[in-house]
Amino acid sequence: MFVVYSRSENKRIEDVTWIPRVTELGWVILAKDSFRLPQERRMITSCGARVFSLPNANMKSDEMIERFEINKERIMSACKRDGPFHYSVSHDRLRLIELLR
Repeated sequence: MFVVYSRSENKRIEDVTWIPRVTELGWVILAKDSFRLPQERRMITSCGARVFSLPNANMKSDEMIERFEINKERIMSACKRDGPFHYSVSHDRLRLIELLR
């Protein structure tokens, strides 16, 4: 696992700050954050981010890893297209989340 912002830094860096930074690097965002705030969704849209998030932030780390692993092929397929997009990653599918335009 590759972590750019450690847990302590995550507490200090706003989502609207790091989302465009990692998107500029061409990275895909795997998160347990649902990005529900309008400013977060606008940032995902404006910078063209590709986001996959877990619907339950209380999952244990091994459950999170398993959820992403189960959906690896679906995630890879979705990543063939440009962002912006945001999918919720369930146990057996990806569910597209509508972004604010």
